[in-house]
Amino acid sequence: MAALAIGVVMAVSSPGARAGLPATYVHLLVVGWLTQLIFGVAHWLFPRASAGAPHGNEALGWAGILLLNVGLLVRAVAEPSALSGARHGLLVTSGALQLVAVLLLVVHIWPRVKER
Repeated sequence: MAALAIGVVMAVSSPGARAGLPATYVHLLVVGWLTQLIFGVAHWLFPRASAGAPHGNEALGWAGILLLNVGLLVRAVAEPSALSGARHGLLVTSGALQLVAVLLLVVHIWPRVKER
């Protein structure tokens, strides 16, 4: 929804008013929708971990999704100003949050895909 809203703003605003928005738009689409779709499909369709806990340690998965979304929101706020010339430590923070999120999601899925 946020990517759609930014896309509408970009379509109706002048080129100067949308500085930094194209990168935010693409990031929201790729990380906010596509990456989460991929992880959701992997979580749902990969082989069962066990009969008692078919999806493994779901707390790791939820923590990963939470950090991914927090990192995405931080980036959506920080990116437009950082791309227009301001230095922003928030971009580093958002990248770190997203990296930890991906690592958590890989750790969550890995026991279900490794060779048994």
